[in-house]
Amino acid sequence: MKRLLLFSLIQLALMQGFAQEALIPYRVKDKWGYASPDGTLKIPAQYDRCELFENGYATVYKGRMAGAINAKNEVVVPFDYYQVNFPAPEDKRYVRTYNYAVVCTRDNKCGIYDIVSQRLVLDTVYNILYNKAGTLFTVGEQLHKRGVFNASNQQWIAEPVYYEADPVSDKLVKVEKNGKDFAIPVLAGKPGTMSEWPEVSSVPPPPGNDTQWEGKGEVVDIDESRPASKPTVPRLAFKEQLIRKDGKYGFRFNAPFAGHVIPPVYDSIDCANGSESEGLMAVKKNGKWGVVTSKNVVVFPFVYEGFDMTRGDRKNGFFVIVSNGKKSVIDKKGKVLASGLDDIYFTEGGFVLTAGEDRGMLFTVKGTKPLLIKPQFSAVLAPSKEVPLGNGKSIYVVEVINNNGAHTGGYLSSTGRFFFED
Repeated sequence: MKRLLLFSLIQLALMQGFAQEALIPYRVKDKWGYASPDGTLKIPAQYDRCELFENGYATVYKGRMAGAINAKNEVVVPFDYYQVNFPAPEDKRYVRTYNYAVVCTRDNKCGIYDIVSQRLVLDTVYNILYNKAGTLFTVGEQLHKRGVFNASNQQWIAEPVYYEADPVSDKLVKVEKNGKDFAIPVLAGKPGTMSEWPEVSSVPPPPGNDTQWEGKGEVVDIDESRPASKPTVPRLAFKEQLIRKDGKYGFRFNAPFAGHVIPPVYDSIDCANGSESEGLMAVKKNGKWGVVTSKNVVVFPFVYEGFDMTRGDRKNGFFVIVSNGKKSVIDKKGKVLASGLDDIYFTEGGFVLTAGEDRGMLFTVKGTKPLLIKPQFSAVLAPSKEVPLGNGKSIYVVEVINNNGAHTGGYLSSTGRFFFED
């Protein structure tokens, strides 16, 4: 427990350290550099393209060649490749190491570059290469010729000769050969003795919440001291959820609001809206639409022409209403934040807005006032990305494309700052 706590504190310190050096790509005419969140240029505009920093490293381009730099503008991956990326473990319970980059050649052959030792530790000859758990990478020369490589000590846990090969955790690899499954334990970073795949094993779960681990894979940590899980409540079919009585409609909710019922007193119910999981429902009364909770408490009064419940951010209290064929965003108090739009969809940090051929952004970052950037771009490249600033604060940035076509646009932040200039 102490080791886990120390590890978590170290990771937090590292993340805060990187966050204090937050840098955002900044375009000056046809060259790119990096600026601090207040727009001060920190790394000169000397590159042909820049990507966002990820905990201390960023992919940058010179011509068509990609490399990587750190926050001091020191090259950590040489400009010898056509793609450089810093993969996160597919299993989200594992902390990202950021010591390794996946690098790819022009013909899309990939390998692993060790940033610390400044060398290629896995040659660029593989078609399949992704990080699954810890420092274990699934590697493939072709579709069904796969293996698992440990980047931390350059050891093959499983040579790329198997029909399938994937880490179950950073302690166990599962492989398939000749129609049979086998287990290869990972012992001190090296392969142990292969054996037939067991249906149940006492493999320790990875860092994180044990309850999240159970049921996610075939191998789980068995703890007989835990109480048996409660039987699940049978889900109602749609025809069982909808209540019809005397020409009026009501609704029965499934889990997590099982047992809650909207009585049959409404002219219509928008049941295909995806909001049931939040315990909300758009309902029509006397020709107007409103929103009620699973206990039939009115959230929005019956004064609206319509709701588009699939487009809002209901969890954080932002809804999309429809009037005369146009859409608007309102907050939980009914205040209109953006209006007269042809389409709206939610992304991290806010909404992408469409008006004719133009795109804009409504930032709705928690802890700040909503900020409207009116439609004026030819494209908004969602999703937006969170940039930590330290002390638990962050901003969101999204890439936009200018209408003038002179250059290509750049990044826009949830503070309203444009990180580009022509």
